[in-house]
Amino acid sequence: MGAFSTTCNVLKYTQNIERNNFTLRTRLKRLIRKTIAFLKSTIMHSKVTAIFIER
Repeated sequence: MGAFSTTCNVLKYTQNIERNNFTLRTRLKRLIRKTIAFLKSTIMHSKVTAIFIER
């Protein structure tokens, strides 16, 4: 029973890490899409990046 409990804890920990990685990848993709439109304007690029980091 102890080994099963440990395995479940490891799986939950792994799932949390993977969920965090997925969330980060999704947010970065959105940031890239938003900033592509602002690449010509340095001020807007800085503002969009700052908003993303402050989240």
